[in-house]
Amino acid sequence: GATVAIRQDEPDLRSLVHLYRKGMWITSGVENLRASDFLDYMPFDAVITLTDGEMERLVRSAEGPEHRGIDFKRLASQDKKRLRELLRELRSLIWANLQEKSGMEEFHPSHFAIVHGEATQTLESVGRTNPALGGAREGRGLSGSRPGKKKGTGTVRKEGKARPGSVPKFAWAPIGADSGPGTFAAAFSLKEEVSGLIGLRLSVPTGSDQTCDSPLPQQFLQLRAVRCGGKELARSTVSDGVQELTFLPPQEWTTQDGHQTLQIEVLADQTDLAVAQLEVVRRAAPKEKSDSSLEQGPENESAGAVQSVYGGGGA
Repeated sequence: GATVAIRQDEPDLRSLVHLYRKGMWITSGVENLRASDFLDYMPFDAVITLTDGEMERLVRSAEGPEHRGIDFKRLASQDKKRLRELLRELRSLIWANLQEKSGMEEFHPSHFAIVHGEATQTLESVGRTNPALGGAREGRGLSGSRPGKKKGTGTVRKEGKARPGSVPKFAWAPIGADSGPGTFAAAFSLKEEVSGLIGLRLSVPTGSDQTCDSPLPQQFLQLRAVRCGGKELARSTVSDGVQELTFLPPQEWTTQDGHQTLQIEVLADQTDLAVAQLEVVRRAAPKEKSDSSLEQGPENESAGAVQSVYGGGGA
């Protein structure tokens, strides 16, 4: 005869059916009684105990001298067929005593389109993000340098004319001391001379980059002001902040081995500030407006969202 004992298990575990013969454990993965045969049911553990009868005889013949596992090759063709029939009957018996998974228990991954039947759906196009625009955490070297390129002696690079929008060489590291809520503090060093303005922004990781097939757009925090040494360098003119603050870097920033402490006022919670990355990019100086363009129209609202503050004999 055969007896079956079933116990419901935790929802995140895998179903197992253990086969015993006369008190000896034989296997927990026999054909027709594997975990894959019970995917539509809530997880469980089952113990099948064989004491005598036809199934006990067939299992004993298939298990071999070690009494471990079932090898159908040890059986004749008719015995193989009969043992598989008996195992399927046991599987049906176990099915009848299990709880089926409801629709609420099904796994539906977030951010995926669910398409039913013959329906088709066009996937939303997501543009590739630009490569990281500078900056690095501690121990990751300088931004703007190519991998494997030999580092210089620390002198400020002056030769050549940089294009607006490119990334100057700089280094930075977050300051761990508490700077107050809504404030991002960082040690900063500009490694080359910048003739125009620089734009400063803070990005947070999205979990994807330009190497992904469909990368997520970059996410930037909203900035309200940036200060250095107690001096305000730039402030947004809108209460919601802007993604980039532009200003003329003070002359002392380009001196050799100069290190500054930046304090950036940010509209973000502490979780985002803890993983924020500093990015710096060159920006062209704003063109002087003629008398006829003093009144700012709707097309100039974005430019007016950032107020650049010049210090130390700026332009």
